[in-house]
Amino acid sequence: MGEVEKPLARLRALGLELPPPPAPLANYLPAIRHGDLVYVSGHGSARPGGQGFFERVGEVLSVAEGRHAAQLAALNCLAALNALVPLARVRQILKVTGYVHSADGFTQQPEVLNGASDLLVQIFGERGRHARTAVGLRQTARGYSVQLEMIVAIYD
Repeated sequence: MGEVEKPLARLRALGLELPPPPAPLANYLPAIRHGDLVYVSGHGSARPGGQGFFERVGEVLSVAEGRHAAQLAALNCLAALNALVPLARVRQILKVTGYVHSADGFTQQPEVLNGASDLLVQIFGERGRHARTAVGLRQTARGYSVQLEMIVAIYD
């Protein structure tokens, strides 16, 4: 199997697949390349057709359900990235910033975002290990349970 197929094959082996690339909801690009870096805009925990995770973690959703929401947001980010650059060209996931729609007093945002971080390592191995920021918000854009953005280094 060639390098081009490996990330997608690892994704399929996990029983997952990339959704269609999310369309922008306003005047921005889902992902933009600058040199060997790709900046992936914030993508939420929604599936095509509008279903997904929109509740507050720690109030309606458990941490485990929040992890699934983070995984879904990561898949949406990867779909936007893959529409611009094949996933096999990922040199390193550099940075993930995650926003968790959190109940008052909820402080387990890092555990929620492990859903995304663990998935990235499963797909890319060491190239998926990244710096990360976890932020809890009372309200997120569109009410997503989790919204993620990424900075990714790619091979030319």
